[in-house]
Amino acid sequence: MLPPTVRLLYLGRFFVSLRFFAAIQVVYFAQITGSYALATSLFAASTVAQACLELPTGVFSDSLGRSRTAVLASLAALGSVTLYAVGGGYWILLAGAVVEGLARSLASGNGEALLYDALRDAGQEERYHHILGRLGAIEAAGFGFAALAGGVMASRSISLALWLSVPTQVIALAVALRLAEPASTSRATLNPYGHLREVVVAFKRNPRLRLLTLAQTWSEALGESSYQFSPIFLQTILPLWGIGVMRSVMDLLSATGFFLSGTVIDRLGALRTLIGRFVGDRALMLLAYGVPGPWSPVLLAATAVTYGSAQVAQGTLTQREFTHQQRATMGSLDALIGSIGMAAISVAIGVIADRIGPRNVLLLAQILLLPVIAIYWRLFRHYGRRSDAARSDA
Repeated sequence: MLPPTVRLLYLGRFFVSLRFFAAIQVVYFAQITGSYALATSLFAASTVAQACLELPTGVFSDSLGRSRTAVLASLAALGSVTLYAVGGGYWILLAGAVVEGLARSLASGNGEALLYDALRDAGQEERYHHILGRLGAIEAAGFGFAALAGGVMASRSISLALWLSVPTQVIALAVALRLAEPASTSRATLNPYGHLREVVVAFKRNPRLRLLTLAQTWSEALGESSYQFSPIFLQTILPLWGIGVMRSVMDLLSATGFFLSGTVIDRLGALRTLIGRFVGDRALMLLAYGVPGPWSPVLLAATAVTYGSAQVAQGTLTQREFTHQQRATMGSLDALIGSIGMAAISVAIGVIADRIGPRNVLLLAQILLLPVIAIYWRLFRHYGRRSDAARSDA
């Protein structure tokens, strides 16, 4: 039987994901700012804010509690969506982006740590990758519904899609307020500087964690920035409502991948699942952007099939390398490194797109991702052909 905390996490993640403007967010930003560079600078501002706050919020979670941190994350998410809905100018959107960065920094690391600790209390740690996959499936289903509904709303009024996203965040906050603190969470008073020093030392001493973080940072910085920017390219092929439909299909495919991720990882192993997805995605995206046409949305949507299993595989591998006492802070440090990379890439994509065009910059991003294959090969050599490389019970 699932612990009550896990059931509440399911419910909370679903309502957090009901952001009806998410699929066309970059289009909304570009309309208000009048520039691709300024639009992507808002995504960069969000990731910079997240980067600056990652470690403090990770220490907060480890020392003062997972549930309190979850409440603050939901409160910040509500604030950011409200500021986006108010809109009206670049500076209000910038404030919303900064608050969104705060929300993400509070949620990253803490959510996975809360889930892991809740399962640990129930003696169900071995189910982590299965439960994490289901949690991702529920969240992706919410994103899918929001993208479909939001695309229809945005075809009439983007403002409507934004304002209807506010009540869903209120519900998510109400759910977070009901979360109980896991008994196994370390609540000792910590020296923040000593705690951070221990985390950094742990990263330095763990080559597998360093390689996992490097591969994730490289692929997430270029991949997520490209994903956020891709509606600009898709506008040349699809109507605005069509982009919403496409993103909805992608989210539903992702939900299926998340749901089946436990079975996939049990059969193939976390690392092989991660590598297989990366190679397949590069082939599909190079073709979609390299030879653009009516087939491009189909090829891009196909990458969602393996997204869920790869995300769970990444989380499973990194959680195994984290120490228990510093679990949330180590997750935050991992996210911090990724946030710095994504902030830089988001701005670069917008600036370069203003000069060479959306399609060319997206194609360039895919080419720059190819060296990550070498990092995954080194990881495979580090894990070797032991069961921890091939199976999920590493």
